[in-house]
Amino acid sequence: MCKGVYLLGRFTSAEKFMFCTIFMFLTLFCYYYIFFLGYDGLDWCDFITQRAVCEQTIKGTEVYLLRGDSETIYMGFHAIPWGCILGNIFYPAFLSVEAGKIYFLTLNITVLIICSYVLYRKIKPVSYDLGLLAAVMSVLSVDFLFSIYMGNGGAVVCMFMLIAWAVCDEHPIFAGVLTGLAMIKPQTAALMCLTMLLMKRVKPLIVGAVIDVAAWFIVSVMTKRGMFELISEFLFSSDKLSDSFQAGIFTLAFNNGLIAMACSMLLGIIFVLMLHICIPENLPQYFKIYPAMLAANFWCYGNFTDSYILIIPAVICLWLITFQSSSSKRFMWFSLSLWCSYGPIIRSVLRRFLYLIYKPLPDDAVFSIYIPRTIHEVGLLVIGILICLELRKTYSEVRS
Repeated sequence: MCKGVYLLGRFTSAEKFMFCTIFMFLTLFCYYYIFFLGYDGLDWCDFITQRAVCEQTIKGTEVYLLRGDSETIYMGFHAIPWGCILGNIFYPAFLSVEAGKIYFLTLNITVLIICSYVLYRKIKPVSYDLGLLAAVMSVLSVDFLFSIYMGNGGAVVCMFMLIAWAVCDEHPIFAGVLTGLAMIKPQTAALMCLTMLLMKRVKPLIVGAVIDVAAWFIVSVMTKRGMFELISEFLFSSDKLSDSFQAGIFTLAFNNGLIAMACSMLLGIIFVLMLHICIPENLPQYFKIYPAMLAANFWCYGNFTDSYILIIPAVICLWLITFQSSSSKRFMWFSLSLWCSYGPIIRSVLRRFLYLIYKPLPDDAVFSIYIPRTIHEVGLLVIGILICLELRKTYSEVRS
């Protein structure tokens, strides 16, 4: 379906100018906001902490006992046990801090170039210029920039999963290696692994599981702690996840973060399963993972740094513009694409808007973090349902 279609050929000249102007303005504003306005003091903060986690693990220290008691391992960090050793791929403790930063930047930029090319090649059969547009959106991704700024490996994890999904049929072992590495952030990768299972791509999952279990065992041996003891301490240590303000879409519904996260995870799993059943079977395979990508941003702990994965839902929204007959519907789908592409700026604008309405703020944490995050997450859930309904409508019209 739609093979060989030129996306931009469906737009009027006025629409092309408007869409391009909005896209470039938002991108430039996000660059300015991140570097000059909004995140002073956060540069490299995640890299320093995660590198310290890897360094202490290599020394045989159980890092969960250091949380909040170390100058470099701050109270807010959450690292899965196998990530304490696999994290060296992203935050190398075997290098000095400065050399590690150069390595981190080199890794991110290299993987970004590869992933952008993969996106182009996989989406090109659907639409020539949609593939090119996906590559451009990848290179200019605000979420990638935010991840780099904070020294967080979230964008690379997202790109590993995008590449793994692209090569899982031709190179399942390589896809499995990427999946295993990406599982240092299970909040991003786990639902995509569920989609792989539903699509019967089992071999990459087996390879990835072997890598993670082996790394988990190595951490257990190095720290002289039981494997399940490590998981327990990860969940229930002094800075437990129940205190997290990032417990998914139900954060505001419960006082206990673990309960909120459990409900959010259940909703995310149901969301993926239901949309997997409902989306058309002949949808291009590379697009079939979009429900997991949306749910990865509302089903449990997450941050701006993990939002790069929303690039596929954003591209699908742009693709659906080609099937709309009215300008209002085209603008609607373009707006939904922006909602996926510009998560950091949308949440920031919502926060500023709430500041203007409520003075003084009744609860700064609620208004600056919880409410903007929840609004954005609910929007992603709605977008996933709208995409599914539009795809079913479009494919039924084509069959008839």
